[in-house]
Amino acid sequence: MTLTLDRFSPADLRELATLMDKGQKTATGTPTTYLLHGNGGLLATPGVDRALFSTVVKPDLGVLSALPWYSTDLTNPLFSIITGVRDDTGTERSTDCGDCLVAGIKKVCTQTAVFGKFCRETREFNVNTLGARMHRHDPDDLRLVNPLFDGMNVTPNIGNLNPLANDIAQALVEVAISFQRLLAQQLWTGDPANNVGTAYMEFPGLDILVSTGKVDALTNTSCPSVNSDIKDYAYQDVCEGTPSIVEVLTYLYRYLAKNARTMQLDPVDFRFTMREELFYELTSCWPCSYITFRCFNRDTAFIDPMGTYNAADMVQMRDAMRNGRYLLIDGKQIPVLLDDGIPEDSSDNNGNLQDGEFSSDIYLLPFSAMGGTVPTLYGEYFDYRIGHGWLNQAPGAIGADHFETDNGMYAWTFSRINNCILWLAEIQPRVILRTPFLAGKLQNVKYEPLQHTRQPFPDDGYFTDGGRVTTTAPSYYSEWSRGQSQ
Repeated sequence: MTLTLDRFSPADLRELATLMDKGQKTATGTPTTYLLHGNGGLLATPGVDRALFSTVVKPDLGVLSALPWYSTDLTNPLFSIITGVRDDTGTERSTDCGDCLVAGIKKVCTQTAVFGKFCRETREFNVNTLGARMHRHDPDDLRLVNPLFDGMNVTPNIGNLNPLANDIAQALVEVAISFQRLLAQQLWTGDPANNVGTAYMEFPGLDILVSTGKVDALTNTSCPSVNSDIKDYAYQDVCEGTPSIVEVLTYLYRYLAKNARTMQLDPVDFRFTMREELFYELTSCWPCSYITFRCFNRDTAFIDPMGTYNAADMVQMRDAMRNGRYLLIDGKQIPVLLDDGIPEDSSDNNGNLQDGEFSSDIYLLPFSAMGGTVPTLYGEYFDYRIGHGWLNQAPGAIGADHFETDNGMYAWTFSRINNCILWLAEIQPRVILRTPFLAGKLQNVKYEPLQHTRQPFPDDGYFTDGGRVTTTAPSYYSEWSRGQSQ
């Protein structure tokens, strides 16, 4: 489901700029000086070409973009899983009319989920200065060639508004980019241990959901049959480890696929997920390992395999996997999602790595079961439309000051003091993995790309930007300036 910030049309922006809650006085009264046009405006340079290019790097949102999202009003849902059937009790009968064994009883493990809560706000504006242009050559017809962001899933989109001409639209783009970066990482690393009361909350990310140590939500009883399949490559190189990574990932897939088949959940939509740098290093050696897998006896010395396969076949297999984004396992093409949100270690934070080496995890995730009829990995968000509907019925009609977008996913309000105003957005999302026993990961895989790609997150060592945030305002002489430029 692709979500758009459907409430923010140009007419809505005009409405937002005139809304006033006389009881709200939390804006600072110090509006931003970082505007697009007017004196000192970032885009107020005369004579520039209409077309602008952007070098803003959008994160690869592999899993986030693939997840279906559903609204809910349940804060603590419970999901029960039948984990097994106990052994029979009694003894085998000794006569035809004797008592039979009593069939074992079922066991159940109940799981739960919690929301995260995140809030972002725009810069503060003086509404009476919006729309100003410095002079006739302050361009108002600029065109962005490539979009700053694409509004994927749980990130609000401003629709058709021009963020190069409208300061409020530009501020909303900044909020959208902030949410996108936040959720791209929280999807993997979210941990409720980082909560700050109920003001800031993280939902359990996939690093927690795809794990062992599962327990019953009601009794804390251990539920090992619900555990994911976790393997550790112990910082071995992706192409030089023992056993080979082809063998390890093949058995990861086989183990989970047999779970799906014997639990009668087939067919399951399995997808590998990893970082792009790791995927290209992995596919560089996958064909050779795949073609020669188990060709030689492990107990014998290495045998030169020259002549046992065709190099052109391997190149063709490698390129096919890269272009089709899949790994070939037992003759099956298992899709691969590339995701920049998966944490990556380097020599800067991990003593197991040398300069130029990196490590991260490879996930195998079940998106649906029973041929796509049963979602097993999906997102939920608290639907703000219910409570906001109540506000519209409350005395004083304060509902106009609180509204929602994207089918209730985002709650918006504003803070104002006199002519200074800013807008705030809040979201409460979570990720649900109904079948952790169909999920797995291979941890601590080392790889050494010749060149690392640029990254979208400002705290990453491979993030880069540059440039300025304002334009120097021109200085003019006038009779009231008494000979001084201003």
